[in-house]
Amino acid sequence: MPLRLLLNKAHVHKQPRALIFALIIMLWAMAIPCSMAQEIKGDFEFSVGNLEKVVQTDTFEDIDINVKNRGGSTASLYFGVDEKYANVIRISTPRLTINPGDSQTLRVVLVGDVAPDGKRTYETDIKVKGDLFDSLPVKLVVSSASKVHIESFYLEESAIDKEVNRGKPLAFRINMHNLLSNNPFNVTLKYALKYQGSEELHNDPKAQDEMQLDTTQTLIKSFPTDETFPLGDYNLDVTAYYLNTSQTTSALAILVQPFYMYRMFGFFPLWWLLPILLALVTGTAGYIIVRKKIEEKKKYH
Repeated sequence: MPLRLLLNKAHVHKQPRALIFALIIMLWAMAIPCSMAQEIKGDFEFSVGNLEKVVQTDTFEDIDINVKNRGGSTASLYFGVDEKYANVIRISTPRLTINPGDSQTLRVVLVGDVAPDGKRTYETDIKVKGDLFDSLPVKLVVSSASKVHIESFYLEESAIDKEVNRGKPLAFRINMHNLLSNNPFNVTLKYALKYQGSEELHNDPKAQDEMQLDTTQTLIKSFPTDETFPLGDYNLDVTAYYLNTSQTTSALAILVQPFYMYRMFGFFPLWWLLPILLALVTGTAGYIIVRKKIEEKKKYH
């Protein structure tokens, strides 16, 4: 077979493989989630990270702002913040010069610094001037590690039924609220169901729930009971782990025995009395009716 024909056949076999490989690369790239919001402002395309952040004291967080020049000429943009916020909102450079079709990155550093007056929340704008006049809103909350859960997360719990008959599940409603707008975070819940004052657990200690909390979420947790469960108060302790801290809440439910399930003399269930009483009442009523009819017949003879 001529060498040219062999080469052509090899090229034909390689082309589908190359196309498949290119398609896989494209699908993979499309599947990567974009963590930066894109916005068109005039001749510029801004890809901005989340500028609403909770930063712990004495730490900092970087946010990148990518700016692409979609116009036909070189452009200059100037960035700045109000002087009174300069210590907590810092920018990497006051000026970007961007050629047509090119992109430049501005880095914003949010610093966890508490103001002398105790102020912990800062809301302002990064001003944009030059070939574009605009602004980028910024919100910074400075939090100590011990207070981050108060400022970012709210956890509440309640028993669905305050009293539950033994043999039926103890059910609890758990509400979680993310107080950070546009800033979801992961939460892990662990549970401890305890009987009045005892440290013995009545649930699987390894059981837990993991989720990403965007805004608000409600969870219903049920724990089955049986005859081995003593009657009385049960507390469900729920501990939420999030943002390198934790928070615990508790709710009470009472496990009771229905009256008809109580036992006389330790072995005789009260509900057994119902058919006995019913039989006695029916028998007595029948006896009275029959006796009355017999007496009426005697009266007419």
